[in-house]
Amino acid sequence: MKKITTLILTFFVFQITNAQVNINLVMNPRPVANISDWAARRDVLTLIATPGAVGGAGNVKINTTIKTADGATVATTDMLRAPLKTLVPGSTTIFYAVDVVNTQVMVFSSSFQNKINRTGKLPAGSYQIIVRLDSADLPIPASNTQTRTFFLSATQLPVLIMPANETVLPAAAAQTAITFRWTPVIPRPTEAVRYHVQVFEVLADQTPMQALRSNQPLLDQEVVGLTQYIWRPQLSFASGADHKFIWTIQSFDFTNNIITGEVPNGEGRSEVNVFTVSSATPNRLGKRITGL
Repeated sequence: MKKITTLILTFFVFQITNAQVNINLVMNPRPVANISDWAARRDVLTLIATPGAVGGAGNVKINTTIKTADGATVATTDMLRAPLKTLVPGSTTIFYAVDVVNTQVMVFSSSFQNKINRTGKLPAGSYQIIVRLDSADLPIPASNTQTRTFFLSATQLPVLIMPANETVLPAAAAQTAITFRWTPVIPRPTEAVRYHVQVFEVLADQTPMQALRSNQPLLDQEVVGLTQYIWRPQLSFASGADHKFIWTIQSFDFTNNIITGEVPNGEGRSEVNVFTVSSATPNRLGKRITGL
């Protein structure tokens, strides 16, 4: 009788082992920073599920956990709300981030949830993603477990290069063209960034930031993928009076969503520079006049 029981148990274990689904997780080691963008992309991760020799098909749920490098839990799947996934006997099924990191059914710890609410991103750093398939019928794993490491880089918004802050441009040259230059968004996204060059005139009774917040821009030009723009202003500087301007860059991704930095202002806006267009000579101004 004992031998029969042992044989039955051995056969049962054999059946479960062969019915288990084998999964392989391929994770981009440096995915895009915005977790909300993962669902629309197939270059973030791929989960390949292959049923075992004896069945291994049926309904399963994807169980995902994200942790920091030191083991703190970032998010876990709420298995009660996780959708069913059907595996077909003898057929490999491929899942992507929209299935594996389903933000609709993942529960984030409060500190990380607050960060995502404000920026759409997890803090920069190293993370682990741990994935397995669970049986939809029994509270047991239906597959092996796969663990991968990925790194999220801090996003640096453009730094304005030219005109530099407090630069004075000669009116004669500025009348023809003003060149704007800036550094790119770092790390550079796969798709071209949409930079919006914005210039506002600072009126006599305004501070530069008041002008930025209340005036209509004299220039609001989209530049795709480049970090330079030459403005040919349709303005007259012949009066002899100085004209003060403030300029900034807003950054958008290829889907026209704002790219925010690690300390976002909610507008994807770089730091600002102020420059002056003047017909005065360098001696009168007492400042160096920077050429274009």
